[in-house]
Amino acid sequence: MIISVASLAQRQEVPQLLFPEQEIYQTFLNNAPVCIHEIAHDGRLTAMNDTGLKMLRLNDIKQILGCRYLSLVADEDKPRIEYLMLRAFKGYSCEFEFQLRCNGELRVFSSCFIPIEENEDNIHRIIGITQDITERKNSEEELYHQANYDLLTNLPNRSHFTDSVRQALIQARRHRHGLAILFIDLDNFK
Repeated sequence: MIISVASLAQRQEVPQLLFPEQEIYQTFLNNAPVCIHEIAHDGRLTAMNDTGLKMLRLNDIKQILGCRYLSLVADEDKPRIEYLMLRAFKGYSCEFEFQLRCNGELRVFSSCFIPIEENEDNIHRIIGITQDITERKNSEEELYHQANYDLLTNLPNRSHFTDSVRQALIQARRHRHGLAILFIDLDNFK
C-alpha cells in the first residue's frame, strides 16, 4: 500500500498536487480498511479516521482526541510500545503487534509507526497504521489446538508428545543432562 500522508489534523491544507480534490483525500482516509491515526510528540492522539473509531467501537472522534495512546494499550505491552514510540520520534519506523482494550474486550492489533519529519531532523508527530487481527489470531490458536490436542479428551495428542520429546531432548543435550521416557502400554486401548 502506498500512502501519501500529510497531517491528519490539518486535512484541509493537503497540497492539491497530492489529491486534486479534497474530497478524494477525505474519502480515502475514511474508507481505508485500516485505522490511520496521528500521535503528537507528547503521546496524545490528535487525529483518527473513521475506520479507527469503528475498531475502537467509538461513535465520535471527541471520545479519543487528546487521549494518551499508551492509555489504550494493555499493561503488559506498554513498556514495549512506549520504547517503539520513542524510537519513532527519533526517526525510526517500526512494525509490531499489541493488545488493546476496546470497551472492556481485549483485542489484538498489528500496527506500525511512521515518523513524519516537519523539517530536517525535527519530528513532532508520528502516523500509526493499525489493523485488527484478533480473528486471525483466534483462528491460528484454534488450528494449533486442533493439531496438537485430542478433540474428544482435550489431552495432548501424539504430535504434541513428539514435539515435547524433541524439545526435551534438545534441552537435555544443551545442559548435558539425562532424559528418561516411561512407556506404559494398555492392552486393546487405542
